[in-house]
Amino acid sequence: MASNNIHPLEGDVDIVLTTVNVMNHNQKGQKTTKQVKVLVGIEKKGRGAARTYVKVIRANSKKSVQAFICQKVDDCAVINMDDAVLQRCSDLQPLNSEGLDKALDHRVITTMINWLYTRHGHVTYLQQYLDEYCYRYNRHRMKGEIMDDIISRMVWHKPMMRKLSAN
Repeated sequence: MASNNIHPLEGDVDIVLTTVNVMNHNQKGQKTTKQVKVLVGIEKKGRGAARTYVKVIRANSKKSVQAFICQKVDDCAVINMDDAVLQRCSDLQPLNSEGLDKALDHRVITTMINWLYTRHGHVTYLQQYLDEYCYRYNRHRMKGEIMDDIISRMVWHKPMMRKLSAN
């Protein structure tokens, strides 16, 4: 359920770097823990988070951070970054905005980590689990509007012609 990058984060966006502990089993059956850096993009609406995208990155990967911002965040968005992200993106300057909402960011990250650990005790393919979380989170408010969304997509989408076979 990876994102197709059609709907980037818009408006006021927080970009936060956090660490996730990944538990694996080695060949002897012993548990080993590894810390993985995860980049979280949070689109803020009102007092809450509307949508989020998450990407596993290498510890000091400047290119991964910049690629995440280019793929997942709209060009017109106001980006707020924490210090860890700013260190990796020295050439990107955040625009003046209301700044990071640390309480909201903490709530979104804590919810994601709790979902990850309670749902999937130990994680082998972290990025796929994070993609699933984002897919579910980004659609959790659409329950009542899902039919409207489908109809509007059908209206705005280019028609597709198919050849019908007579059997």
